[in-house]
Amino acid sequence: MTDLERLGPALRRPDADFIAEGIYELRFRAARVEYRILYFFAEDRVVLAHGFVKKSAAVQKREFEKAASRREIWRMA
Repeated sequence: MTDLERLGPALRRPDADFIAEGIYELRFRAARVEYRILYFFAEDRVVLAHGFVKKSAAVQKREFEKAASRREIWRMA
């Protein structure tokens, strides 16, 4: 999280990656379990939109759609 705060959109693999449509993933592993937090940037903030345990090679569409939906809710607020 410190690197994300410091580097913002410049943070890249292996710690983070751009997914699509302004959604990024924060990547980390603990006790042999891979976790992902999908986030986006809003003004000068990082907004954590959705977290999950990664079980497949790619981010599943439904996980991305949850984050994108929450981003739209954020924008309307």
